[in-house]
Amino acid sequence: MSLIHQRLYTKDEFTSINIREYVTDLIYSLMSSFGYSESNFQVELNVTREMLEIDQALPLGLILNERVTNSFKYAYTGIALPSLSVSLKEDSKNIFLSVKDNGKDFCEADWQQKKDSFGKQLITALTKQLRAKEEILLHDGTEFNLIIPKKIA
Repeated sequence: MSLIHQRLYTKDEFTSINIREYVTDLIYSLMSSFGYSESNFQVELNVTREMLEIDQALPLGLILNERVTNSFKYAYTGIALPSLSVSLKEDSKNIFLSVKDNGKDFCEADWQQKKDSFGKQLITALTKQLRAKEEILLHDGTEFNLIIPKKIA
């Protein structure tokens, strides 16, 4: 969230941020804080949208932070070359966020049963706030997809 605030304070407009720069900064900052570098970690970023309204950027940023942090915390034990792919794309109706790791399989049943987990509560509340749908795919790691309807002016 502090990355978003930094971006807001460095420009005159407070209604949107450069989401491409934000996602890049967030991923590389988290990668570094977990002890990874470009020499021992593969990152693929595909952010086609440049600007995003702050009312969508804040919850999306928090969800992204939680998902990526969980990958770094739990997915990569025993993985020779860990990798993470993050994409943020859009069509005329929706914004699509995808976070995919190549780590050990995520246990969706455990996730569904975690009622007291702050991370789960946060993601659930923010997903609802965005009026989004979430899906989890398990194949060669874990992929979290979020489909966010664009706001109608």
